[in-house]
Amino acid sequence: MDFCLIAAAAFSWTSLSSWWAIAQMALGLGAVIFVHELGHFLVAKACGVKCEKFYLGFDAFDIKIGRQVIIPRSLLKWKWGETQYGIGILPLGGYVKMLGQDDNPSNISNENTRSQNPHHEATHEVSAAGLDLESTAVGPIDRSKLDPRSYQAKTVAQRMAIISAGVVMNLIFSVIFAAIAFRNGVNYVPAIVGQPTAGGPAYVADLHNVEILKVNDVSTTDRYYTFDQHFAMDVVLNGPTRPMKLELRSLDDNSSPGKTIVKEIIPALGFHSIGNDLAAIGISPAMTTTLGENAILPEQAIARANPPMRNKDKIVAIDGTPVNSLFEMKRILASNPERELKFVVERPGDKKDAPAVRFETIVPPNPMVEFGIAVEIGPIRYIQEASPAVNSELRVGDVLQSIDGQPIGDPTTLQDQLLDPARNQRPVKLSVKRFGPQNDPIVVDVIITPRMPRFGHSSGKMSVAIDSLGIAFGVTNKIAIVQPSSPAEKAGFQSGDLLVSAEFLLNDEMKKNPVFMAANKEVTVFENDGIGWIDTYEMAQSVRPPQPVRVKVSRDGKELILTVTPEISAVRFSAHRGMRPNLLERTYVAGSWWEAIKLGFVQTRRDLGTVFKTLTKLISGEVAVKHLGGPGTIAAVATGEASQGSARLLLFLTMLGANLAILNFLPIPILDGGHMMFLAYEGIFRRPVNERVQIILSFLGLFFIVGLMVLAISLDISRFLF
Repeated sequence: MDFCLIAAAAFSWTSLSSWWAIAQMALGLGAVIFVHELGHFLVAKACGVKCEKFYLGFDAFDIKIGRQVIIPRSLLKWKWGETQYGIGILPLGGYVKMLGQDDNPSNISNENTRSQNPHHEATHEVSAAGLDLESTAVGPIDRSKLDPRSYQAKTVAQRMAIISAGVVMNLIFSVIFAAIAFRNGVNYVPAIVGQPTAGGPAYVADLHNVEILKVNDVSTTDRYYTFDQHFAMDVVLNGPTRPMKLELRSLDDNSSPGKTIVKEIIPALGFHSIGNDLAAIGISPAMTTTLGENAILPEQAIARANPPMRNKDKIVAIDGTPVNSLFEMKRILASNPERELKFVVERPGDKKDAPAVRFETIVPPNPMVEFGIAVEIGPIRYIQEASPAVNSELRVGDVLQSIDGQPIGDPTTLQDQLLDPARNQRPVKLSVKRFGPQNDPIVVDVIITPRMPRFGHSSGKMSVAIDSLGIAFGVTNKIAIVQPSSPAEKAGFQSGDLLVSAEFLLNDEMKKNPVFMAANKEVTVFENDGIGWIDTYEMAQSVRPPQPVRVKVSRDGKELILTVTPEISAVRFSAHRGMRPNLLERTYVAGSWWEAIKLGFVQTRRDLGTVFKTLTKLISGEVAVKHLGGPGTIAAVATGEASQGSARLLLFLTMLGANLAILNFLPIPILDGGHMMFLAYEGIFRRPVNERVQIILSFLGLFFIVGLMVLAISLDISRFLF
């Protein structure tokens, strides 16, 4: 019996989006399994082997209540010729059952006996345990005593062809799937950096609004190359210690558009969206100025635009300045948070062929939501290249104390203080606390000229970034200041309290609204030295009207639960006006079928390389096993890709085919690779592997595979249910 096992290393997953996408997913995964088994089946038939069963899924057991069968082991089965075809109850792969071949270790001896030519008398008896240890194969088999249609009766070359046919078929269809996808056109997120994450390697290198042209001298422009599936994976596989050489093209109209630059960046841990143990450089993809689904957040500035805006509107200019990217739009918004702004909007026609309509709308400023809590500011952790800070006397480790003699106060207001119109971007005096040679604190004054910000307030792993200066500093979760008469003071917060956790108490209507998905979750537990409260503060900016937040604090060794409802500020305004734009997407289309086939080969080869590298990283421990994906993850990812279009699903199936080819050809008994290992031994030494050894190794292989599947399924359960 040959079977194909499905398991994949997946680093992202998505929610199930529609019944049609789910149906496409089921058909697609079934197709991958089917072509694998079809390869074994066709070559076995061509070699004259009797195929007794051809199953998708495993008919492993009946589901019973008492003695009553509720769901049979075969959901569907029929016999055509000498072969029984069917769909098994366990949807974890498939198998072809051939006469004389079985992956169940306890059946090996029985299958060897059953495959004997019925015209010859048996020369030995099978023991009660099913294993005839006296007659285990130690020399050449007399194949004249075997049924000529038995798998065991075939030559080593024929059996190798049968075993390898599944993998070969998967690779052939991987190329076909990819070719069809490229010929029809694939929507994808290009490898363009929108904004760096505060404190990440990309932030320090000041990567923003740039297109990635080469990665370690390998071009990304002559092939299908995506931001998430390719570049992010390249960074993960590169690891957090080796530098990556990136060739980039600037897309910033204000700083040498089209200029090519080369950066050498060392990825770091802690900046990947999936797990802090995966290497990343800390970037987000480029976005458009077109509003997407659920793009207009309730009671935000964009919802008060006059005349109103709606989903799919495209912002083409702000206050007379054209905007072609979200980066350009953010620069204008970050520099004018307190002003109402005139947007020029392009709206698609209501009918299919109707022309777009342009109109002007006034968008008011967006007041902040305030708790009245200022956490303790920490030292500067990162200084950005080519920033005002790098040309000043600021150093990593400095702790900001004041601006022009005024205390910093709330670190989230620092960007606002630097944007004070009265300063007009003139030099300011920053007083910083610095530790001297004897670790003694000293206060140093630094003169620095802030730049106009390109982004609003942003935070990342353990850091808050101030783009006007080009620095990222740490904060703690210790309350430094509670503003008088603020919601926090009324709720009982005190200076010196350590913030432990927070939970948004959304009303029932908000809990059902996908707009508030980020806030509608369980308690967020803060690290002792992190940006947990800053994250909560930023999340509160999108929750309108403001809702209560239950906060756990530690005070004098005791934990207290306090509930605070933030208020709309009358003096502070957010650069973010409450809109959610779409990701920038492109379409990759092959010009001809010949080009599509060539691209299919390139894509399959790349996927094989990615799967192989991922596997080696898992074995070496550089990638944790917790990132394995079981059947649930595979189904979720496939459904998510199907919801993006059939072409995206086909490319996922290409990757899955490559995955299946490599995993099933590992030298593990009961997998295709294990069979090839036994056949290679037989071909070299002119005798099969000793049956006792084969049984022991097969049991070990079975235990390993079952253990791997249990691990993958348990990871799926924890991933989706907890």
